[in-house]
Amino acid sequence: AFSHSAAIDGASALDVLSYETPLGDVGVDGEAVRSLLRNDLFRTEARAHASEHSDENQLPFLQVALDGDFKLVSVLVGPLDSMSAKAAAERLDQLAAALLPLVDEKTLIVASSDFTHYGAPYGYVPFRANTGANLAALDGEAAYWILRGTAEDLLDFFGRTDATVCGRAPLALMKRLLPAGAQGRAL
Repeated sequence: AFSHSAAIDGASALDVLSYETPLGDVGVDGEAVRSLLRNDLFRTEARAHASEHSDENQLPFLQVALDGDFKLVSVLVGPLDSMSAKAAAERLDQLAAALLPLVDEKTLIVASSDFTHYGAPYGYVPFRANTGANLAALDGEAAYWILRGTAEDLLDFFGRTDATVCGRAPLALMKRLLPAGAQGRAL
């Protein structure tokens, strides 16, 4: 997920025993988290995790869908938008290289994101007429690139449109973690 409350350079993983939800505790794969924390691009930004709503939104769904039978590795990814396209691609490669040894056929990768934040409070008003239809088209194109494109296609889309999708970096990282040609699907 994207960190909404703290600036992260690279990524953050929290080494705790579990996350608590109204449906019960979700165990954390401590060995995997400690493996990530040995990489220079990973650190623990506890403040970011404490107030991050991305896990809060996803965990109950996962607990129900997976009957609570899983261990969590929560990763908050820092932004890529201030980097050049080349630097962003290199950062994605480095983060993916750290995560890929932890991914196997039983791994479920969940990239948490909402879509376009429209309006003056968000500094994003690319159109004033047919707002609903234009937002649907913009978010539809984002969904297309998430499901069918590469990480570069997705980052290019964000660069072209400046769409205010919070999870740009996590979504692009997810694309890097999927096998070539793999397509995403919703739970």
